[in-house]
Amino acid sequence: MSEYNPFQAPPGFEETPAAEFVPNNDYPGIGRLAYFGLSVLFNIVFQVLFYIVDQAGLIKTPESAIVIGGGILLLNFICFVTIIVLRLQNLGMNGFWVLGLIVPLLNIVIAIQLIAAPAGYADHKQLDTPGKILVGLMIGLMVFGLALLFAVA
Repeated sequence: MSEYNPFQAPPGFEETPAAEFVPNNDYPGIGRLAYFGLSVLFNIVFQVLFYIVDQAGLIKTPESAIVIGGGILLLNFICFVTIIVLRLQNLGMNGFWVLGLIVPLLNIVIAIQLIAAPAGYADHKQLDTPGKILVGLMIGLMVFGLALLFAVA
């Protein structure tokens, strides 16, 4: 007699070999969609804030430009570092990788991971389909930009 039982329920999703590649949703931080949305939102908010300051005529001297503009830029910097650290935590990486954004070429790798990698990427090193599409688009845009640069030069 065979061990195969045709009337037995199929194994659950947790028991399949593919379950080890499914990202675990208990990573802290923010996902890639929230990261992208917050990045766009912060850019819009700070551009509008600079426009309001400019139209209100608050900057009349170089000192006031340094104080007001520097304060807005400092707030912008703090907001972006915060969302980048939250995204790095979601990837399963240490928040200190934010310092890698000031290192040439490493900043490209980290930026691609921030935008395209799913939650827990540092643990399972597997890109899902949306991540592969985003990486393809980013590499394509970089190649297109380089081609334009060389065509103009």
